[in-house]
Amino acid sequence: MRAGLADIAMPGIPVEIAEQMRALWQAAVAVQLDDVVRLKADAQQAIAAADTARTDAELRVELLRQELSELRASVATRDTDLSDLRAQNAMLRDRCGALDAAAEERRAQLDAATAERAAVERTHADALADVQHRYEALSKQLLQETAHQREALKKEHAHSASQLKFAERRVAALDGERARLEGELASERETRQQAVGEALALKAINASQYAQLDELLRIVSAQEARRAPVASSGLATAMRTTGTPKGGTRSARKSHEQNNEPRRLDRWWHDAPTAAAGGNRRGTRLPHRRAWPRCLHTLDTSRDQAPVCVARRREVSTSGGHAAVARSSGRD
Repeated sequence: MRAGLADIAMPGIPVEIAEQMRALWQAAVAVQLDDVVRLKADAQQAIAAADTARTDAELRVELLRQELSELRASVATRDTDLSDLRAQNAMLRDRCGALDAAAEERRAQLDAATAERAAVERTHADALADVQHRYEALSKQLLQETAHQREALKKEHAHSASQLKFAERRVAALDGERARLEGELASERETRQQAVGEALALKAINASQYAQLDELLRIVSAQEARRAPVASSGLATAMRTTGTPKGGTRSARKSHEQNNEPRRLDRWWHDAPTAAAGGNRRGTRLPHRRAWPRCLHTLDTSRDQAPVCVARRREVSTSGGHAAVARSSGRD
């Protein structure tokens, strides 16, 4: 249509006016075309809405048909249930009549049981009165027996109290004996501890004396080692001058040592306290234990040095024992 409008010719009209009229016509045609398009769109929308409404109506009809079929089924079910309930009602009526007859029969039985219960209650009351009488008699007898038992229990309690007092006195005596024995045990323990202390002290004294004798033997061995070359040279000179045989030289050496041994032991016992106390002068040492019997025999058999040596030996033993006791107490 718009293409046809463009080809329309208007003779005798100026070109400008013709152009304006053509533009006006085109505008009017465009407006009409827009109205046609709008109306067409509205018609299409109305058609779509009608189709939707028709579809909804069909769905509703189908739904209503289903509901109607369900309602018909439920009505049929209800009719069946109603017929069943009617049959049950008739049966229950018959049963109710039977129960009424049974109730009448049970009522008659109840009346008979009530009469029997009244008779039993009367019999029970008579028996209860008899039992009450017997109970009173037995209670009196029980009270009497209880009184006798109470007296017996009092006597037994008194006897038990006397036995308890005797047992308490016995326990007190045993406690005293136990205390005495504990005291004796404590004294025995103290005596034992004292004896152990004395034994330890004597052991320490013995150890110190052993140490002193070891020191004396060491001194003896050292002095004999130093004097051995001088004695051997002197003996060789004497043998050359006198022509003494070998056996005589050995006997002379032995007698010389025995004569000089008391003086050496006297010097050893004189230096022993200093060696035991720690002030060892000249590197003195006690003899070895194997030489103790010989040394003691020499000290006891010497007529000149025996009293002095024995006295000094006791002095050394006392001083060494005191030193050992002091050392042991310091260690404790």
